[in-house]
Amino acid sequence: VYPPPPQQRIAEAEAILLEVMLRYGVNAIAIGNGTASRETEQFVAAMIKNHAVEVPYTIVSEAGASVYSASPLAAEEFPGLEAAQRSAISIARRLQDPLAELV
Repeated sequence: VYPPPPQQRIAEAEAILLEVMLRYGVNAIAIGNGTASRETEQFVAAMIKNHAVEVPYTIVSEAGASVYSASPLAAEEFPGLEAAQRSAISIARRLQDPLAELV
């Protein structure tokens, strides 16, 4: 999803995120602290408020996530996914278990 500029596909991003949250029972949102993290945080906060969704979010360090996402291990673990998708998985895992994902 691409809510921040220059794409600003806010309505589309909101619809996708809400659908994913409902379908999979999302109980937390991890936002990487890299490019456009503040804009993404504002988008998520507004979406939560506008739709009365009770899901917490937190900013998570992206340190090393891009290195992992481009590694052979990540490609083996998640074949068929792009590096950006593998990076998102790494960031979400850091929220779930920070120490396990950093080693």
